[in-house]
Amino acid sequence: MINDLKTHFFWKYAFGKNGIFSGDLDLAYANIKNIMRFSYLFFAVIIFIELTNVTVYQNIQIIEPTWLMLVFKGFNASILSFVFLASTIIILFLIFFIPDNRLLRVLFFIFFFLNGALNNSFGKISHGLHLSLMVAFFFALIPSNKTSDYKIKSIVMFATAQFFLLMTYSLTGFWKLFWGVIEFFTKEVSLFSPLSLRNTLIYQFEVAEPTAIGTLFLEHYTLGYLFYLVAVGIELFALLVFFKANMHKVWGVLILSLHIGIELIVGVSSFAIFYTVCLLLVMSPFAKQTSFKTTLLSFPVVSQIYWLKNKIRN
Repeated sequence: MINDLKTHFFWKYAFGKNGIFSGDLDLAYANIKNIMRFSYLFFAVIIFIELTNVTVYQNIQIIEPTWLMLVFKGFNASILSFVFLASTIIILFLIFFIPDNRLLRVLFFIFFFLNGALNNSFGKISHGLHLSLMVAFFFALIPSNKTSDYKIKSIVMFATAQFFLLMTYSLTGFWKLFWGVIEFFTKEVSLFSPLSLRNTLIYQFEVAEPTAIGTLFLEHYTLGYLFYLVAVGIELFALLVFFKANMHKVWGVLILSLHIGIELIVGVSSFAIFYTVCLLLVMSPFAKQTSFKTTLLSFPVVSQIYWLKNKIRN
């Protein structure tokens, strides 16, 4: 199967210099298994926090059910929350003792999905658990040890989860850039205006308590605008580091810094996303340490300029 991947139109790039499949794949598989075991501890924290919903939903009716909740529209939301969370906890405990059982991982994803669908059936959509749900989905697809070529299939599936995580951020950056261009011609303030972050903060602080750093950026909006441009760059170019094993930790830390900045400036918490980035990128099983120069030349845009320079020279 590895030979097939080396000739695959997409995965062949993973075997290049500093590629994610260029290292010891047996070690990568062992790291993936350890990350998966650790990840379910992280899921346990999420479920523990979600337990408060059993009480919160006591006097709340499902008003705008997601498609998955249409079947449960007439049920008591508190009871549904209890059933979904209790089932998830029981499955989690079983996974702790039988971590290689794929059926348990599939069942965990189903009930975790149901719980998320319920949370978004009260007239407001929250994307706080979306990336965690994505991780649960891909971990459910990782084969058991009884499957043929289970190691390389597990590695490919984990890498696919990383791909979709990075693509999520790149799409976020792309839409900011896209609408920035549209608004540049249709509105006075766009992504390309130093007032863009300031206006976003003014709108945010109309419905939420202003933060100390957010208030500082309202007064010194040029400084805030520079942070905003860096944040958009981190998002936009995220997907370009996918095949670069020496950039996974670096970009993971940059994304974590982005969320820390959002928390301090806007006051929007995203602990589940924070853990997801740690699991898939900061703890990446493909991570490779290279010299400072090599790492610097691997950065998006920098690597393209360096490649073009060498091509012209040759």
